[in-house]
Formats: sequence, structure tokens, C-alpha cells
Amino acid sequence: MNRKLLDPFEPEYPETIEACLDDEYATCCAYIWDMDTLNIVRKLTHGDAPLMGVRWSRSSRHVLTYDDAGLCILWDLQTNTRTCEQFDAPILDARVHPRNPHLLVVCPMKGMPWMVTAGGTRTRLEIEGQATCCCFGKKGKHMFFGTTKGYVHVVETETLAPVCSLRLSSSRVGSLAANARAPEIVASSSDRTLRVCRLTDNSLSAVFSASGDYIIAGIEHRAEHNIYVWDKLAGSLVKVLDGPNELLEDCAVHPLRPIIASVSTFGLVYLWTRLEENIDHDEPEDEFDKKVTYADGHVVVINEERARKDRPNPADEEEGDVFVDITDNDPFFSDSASEMDDDGFILPVEIRGDDGDDFPLADAPLATSKPQTPEPEPATGGQVIVEPQ
Repeated sequence: MNRKLLDPFEPEYPETIEACLDDEYATCCAYIWDMDTLNIVRKLTHGDAPLMGVRWSRSSRHVLTYDDAGLCILWDLQTNTRTCEQFDAPILDARVHPRNPHLLVVCPMKGMPWMVTAGGTRTRLEIEGQATCCCFGKKGKHMFFGTTKGYVHVVETETLAPVCSLRLSSSRVGSLAANARAPEIVASSSDRTLRVCRLTDNSLSAVFSASGDYIIAGIEHRAEHNIYVWDKLAGSLVKVLDGPNELLEDCAVHPLRPIIASVSTFGLVYLWTRLEENIDHDEPEDEFDKKVTYADGHVVVINEERARKDRPNPADEEEGDVFVDITDNDPFFSDSASEMDDDGFILPVEIRGDDGDDFPLADAPLATSKPQTPEPEPATGGQVIVEPQ
């Protein structure tokens, strides 16, 4: 059916039974039905043992069937060929890779699961516990296995390295299914509970401090917004900065000052700086007065501020303009290790008035281009014709 003819506002869930496909009793065969005419268009004879499941490939060209006797068959509907894989135990679950239809993952009833290349090699996957179900991720980069003890193990498809393990419950995980439009999987357990797990990458953003002596990193984990500071030489954790209950996306360090900027998933930018405490100082009236003690024990207090005002300042007589360099870069505050001279870039400041008017940065007139008048060509007879403007 043409997808453009479908109602875009129609709910995605059905409401009642429309038809019953009761032409055959599907125990040893797989039937492919046409959903428009509700007729059988292809019959796949698997074998004598009862079927345990049927899986489609992403392109709908291949069909995977597996039975209670350990036989797994991958059907090619275009070439009418099949590839058989035999196992020693009944198959509980099997899946087709969403990008490579010839790559399969099989979970036998006994033993570890297998990664199978149809008509090729087999690789045994080592996981903890007995696998009961399996599925691929949205793009096929990871494999998910449910066990009898309620664990879900994640294995990378390319390297076959374990990524993480999560215990959903103490009961058996019955089935796993991945969402084709979002990084999510749903797991059904024997405790009659459906659990939806969202798949996120714990992106670790690590940078050096301004001096290069510390390593600053932030990790995206649950709802935490934490930034960790390590000593590069000692390798020890120096400080943990606790932020709000928002996921951390990325962080950056100021090249000169001890300032860290972190970005949350809500689009907010948080600036971290050193905490400077204000100390209240009670200044006595004579704290900065000079006290002179004579030999007889007599103490004389001299007010320095009053004495400074009374005596003339020689600097006032030679008062002049003091030059302050605001254009050259101080090499001490430069973050470049290059030996080449780099003038850098100074961002001009746009000055605005109280009423919002913009003031120009300079009083130089703006250069405007005017059309140039071509020189008149001399006419015949030595006369020059000038047209009035």
C-alpha cells in the first residue's frame, strides 16, 4: 500500500480483530502473508521439529527461522536459497543484524550464545549466566542478552568486548526488543513487568588546565553533573565539583584563568571559578599610625596620613602623563608555545548608549564608492563636446 495514502493522524495501535489467518497450522513451516489481500504468497518448509520463532531482516529480503531441534535457517526470498546452521541444543532466540543480513546471533538453551556468519564462521560469546533472549541495537553496534537471573549484558558487535551489565530484576528476562526510531530497548521479565531502558553513551570530556598540571574531566552518568580534577603527576583525584541534577554534555577550560565552563542537556552553561571568602576586618583607629617610644618610656603616636598631607609631594611637581600599554600581549599570559610572533586578535567593543543608540568606534568617514565619469573622446575637427549635467 502507498504510504502517502495513509492517514498521518491515525493512531499507531489497533482496536479490534480484522481477520484470522487459519489456513494452516504453523508448527513446522513459515508462511508469508500479503497484508492487503490476506493470502499466502510464500511457504517455507523448515523441517520436522516445531518452530521456535521467525525473524525478518531490515530489508525484508531475508527470513530467519529456528526450531526446537537446534536448526537455524536463513532464507533469501529473492534467490529462493537458504543457509542452514545446526546447533546441539534447542534455540531460544535468534536475531538478524539490522545492517548485515548474513550476520546472526543465536541463543541456544544450553551454553553460551553464538555470533554466526551465515555459511561462514562461528564465534562463541562469553557472558555471565545463561542467556535466554537476545537482540541487536538500533544500528547493530551492540548486542543485548537477557539471562535467567534478570541481567541484561551489552556486548559490542565489532570487537565482541563486554560494555556493561545491568540487573533489571531477580526474575528471568523473557524477551528483548529494540526501538527502531530511538535508542531504547524493552525487556519483559517473569515478574510480569515491562522495563524500558534508554541507551546513552557515557561521553567523557577531558581537558588540561591552564598550567597543564591538572586534568579536568566530566562524565555523563545518570542525572549527575560532576566534574573531576586529577593531578597529572601524582595521578590522584584532587577535587570533585558537584553540579545540578542535569546531564553533562561537555566542558571547557579557560586558557589563562581558573575558570571551567560546563554545558548541560538543557542548554545551560555553568561557569565554575574559585571561591573567595570575604573576611571582615575590624580596623582600629590607630592601626596604621606610627608609634615612637623614647628612652624614658614616653610613646608618641604619629598619624602617617596627616603627616603625608602636610608635607609636599615631589611627584606632584613633576606630574605628567603615564603611558599604559594596552595593545601588546604579555608573553607570560600567552597560551601559545610557538616561537613565531603572533599579534593575536583583539575584539572591538561596540559601545551603546543608555537609549540603545550605537556609537561608532572611530570618527573616520566611511569610504563610499562613486561612479567614475568616463573621459570624453575628442570629436572630429579638433572640437571637444561636453554634455551638460
